[in-house]
Amino acid sequence: MNNILLNISNIFPKNVTVVFIHAHADDESFLSAGTINYLQKNGRKCILIYAAAEEVEGQKKTLIRKKEIASVSTILNIHKIFYLPFCEPQYQGSNALPFINQETETLLSELDKIITDNKIQTPFVLVSYDKNGGYGNKDHVLLHKVGREYIEKNRNKVLNFLEVTLNRNRILDWINDSKDRLGTESLPQLSYWSKEFGLSESEISFFYELNKIELEKKYECLKTHKSQIHTNEFPASLSMNDFEQVFGREYYKIYKSDSSI
Repeated sequence: MNNILLNISNIFPKNVTVVFIHAHADDESFLSAGTINYLQKNGRKCILIYAAAEEVEGQKKTLIRKKEIASVSTILNIHKIFYLPFCEPQYQGSNALPFINQETETLLSELDKIITDNKIQTPFVLVSYDKNGGYGNKDHVLLHKVGREYIEKNRNKVLNFLEVTLNRNRILDWINDSKDRLGTESLPQLSYWSKEFGLSESEISFFYELNKIELEKKYECLKTHKSQIHTNEFPASLSMNDFEQVFGREYYKIYKSDSSI
């Protein structure tokens, strides 16, 4: 596992757009806020595409969550945001199309439609999810599959392809060291996560180390998602020292099928 800044010009060349595909509102803050902040400040345009965060008629929370995304985009100075026309499975409404229920071909078509209709500069760098979908959410796992299939069918459009992930070893070590001094509300609910969440350290290609300002922005972004993250629960309840131990690095696996890196 290497510091991504030592390879930054190869992985994220200047003047090349970086497309992050995230599943839900708040995922961008958990997984990649520091990286996005760095890239935007250093000559790269970052575009976010949300796969399962579309507004559903009659479901006020879906509108609230989109407003929270807009607030985060201001904090991180994100270039543009787009939405696939799909939602999370718990929402019911006349226009509700749960992401998890869609055929892969439909998802690929809708993703490519956003890329084409909005004239997103190609080739771009694509960032999707690891094989375990971070903590194992079914939407995340499906998004991993979509990312892999998209680049297999659109190699001419994708310069580099990375999968954002969690460092399983680091999180488990932190939990083991912290469980006796922190209450359960300040620890992640691993019962909700898959057993094989994220990737083991040996499987990870690169990490990005957040500086103090980026770490504070990431904390601010997470707290902006008030409808999802309560101030007395993980991770908003963490001290900055603990927050840095858990979120001070962001992790990526590079897909080498057609990459020289």
